[in-house]
Amino acid sequence: MEITPNGLQKELTTLLSELVFDTGFKKKKIGWLTRKVGECEQFFTITFTRDRGLPGNLYSVNFTLSFTYKEVDRLTSLFLGMEYDPKWSTGAWMFYTQIPNYTMSTFKYCSDEPMQTYAERIANYFRKYALPYYEKIDTLEKVAKIFEQTASAKDSDKARNFFVVRRLRGSEDDCCYAAILCVQGKWNKLRDFLPIARELSIEEKERIEKYISDK
Repeated sequence: MEITPNGLQKELTTLLSELVFDTGFKKKKIGWLTRKVGECEQFFTITFTRDRGLPGNLYSVNFTLSFTYKEVDRLTSLFLGMEYDPKWSTGAWMFYTQIPNYTMSTFKYCSDEPMQTYAERIANYFRKYALPYYEKIDTLEKVAKIFEQTASAKDSDKARNFFVVRRLRGSEDDCCYAAILCVQGKWNKLRDFLPIARELSIEEKERIEKYISDK
């Protein structure tokens, strides 16, 4: 039977979902594990890629941490002047960034290795480093605080440990934070924020002001 990236992805998804079932994460589809904590939907995604130029039994495996608050995403899209797409997440980040002493070989998979053994290794990483990550963003209060603490950081994505999943023109961060304040009902705080939101365009500020005009 031919080994394919899709087949490996399917096998690992099934095994990993069984190994971390007690954490609340379940298989959503091939390459996706998900759970919901309050209003926060959390995702762990898996992608296999055959390494070109290397022996055919070596694969790179990418894991992504992401999360979504649906109402925040709807408002972020509204403020950006975009159509809401439920496939987008509020934020996402690469799992390898959470692994101390990570090297290119950490997640490398060789098809000579039993997938069960590989899955157990990834499950250990998941429990040790993915779960603490998700705990940091499992309420809107925590996410808002992260925005506030990293607003002046030179590389805000890296400081936050997530990027807003709409890389357009640099204003998505401010639109997302404004959306969070709206969902929280912190209207005065949002009004104080708008004059100092450097990345928002005139049109985006007008959309936000229109939305909160009767609040």
